Amino acid sequence: MKKLLLLFVTAFTLGGCTQEYKSHDFDMAQLEGAFDAISKAASHDMAVVPESKWPDYLSEIGAESVYVTEKGIYIELDRFVFDEIGVFRPFGNLIIDPHAEDPPYQRMSGSIYSYRRGG
Repeated sequence: MKKLLLLFVTAFTLGGCTQEYKSHDFDMAQLEGAFDAISKAASHDMAVVPESKWPDYLSEIGAESVYVTEKGIYIELDRFVFDEIGVFRPFGNLIIDPHAEDPPYQRMSGSIYSYRRGG
């Protein structure tokens, strides 16, 4: 039983999303265009953006969900249990302090950030 539990815990730990996205993982012009399209198609009070409003590029990069908060637009690219990673673009002139924010953000290019939210 202990071996089975150890195997499960190891698989669970290794199977989690550990990737951190960088600008070279994307066509940044297309990603910027996708954020622009979502910004036009979604209202600021819309929590989850339906796939019918997604630009084609989001399917190409394997987006799992898109949602809007008071801060900006999140494109979720990977999820495992309580761990979520993706890309984010804030609304307007919102200043993002990568080290003071939760989840932590890493600037990729211009106003686009990668993020990782763990549970």
